Amino acid sequence: MRAREFVVEVKACGDCFKVAGRNMIDDPPPELTLVHAYVTGQGPVKGKRFSRAWNEIGDVVIDYSNGKKVVMRKGQYYALGNIVQEPGQFQRYTQEQALENMAKYRHWGPWDLDNNIVTG
Repeated sequence: MRAREFVVEVKACGDCFKVAGRNMIDDPPPELTLVHAYVTGQGPVKGKRFSRAWNEIGDVVIDYSNGKKVVMRKGQYYALGNIVQEPGQFQRYTQEQALENMAKYRHWGPWDLDNNIVTG
């Protein structure tokens, strides 16, 4: 059974976990990582705190969620999202770790974020 056949989207507020998770399935570059974190929204969701997923290669963020194609430097992305790299608020996964969590939890994530952190 392939991961795409049994992993489901848990949240109905966008497709970031699904898109970023799928990028980890089919022979990604070895340096590609999956990131789950809490971000602070911009635009219509300004000031709201919510979980989000994206991929990274080195210092570059790749976020193709919700039909967009965002590629930017990690420092800029993290500053825009007010991303804090602390346990419970941020988690990075290798391909092996991502696939293990998809199989274990049978959803795209988040898996290790602290639900008590959300404030908006």
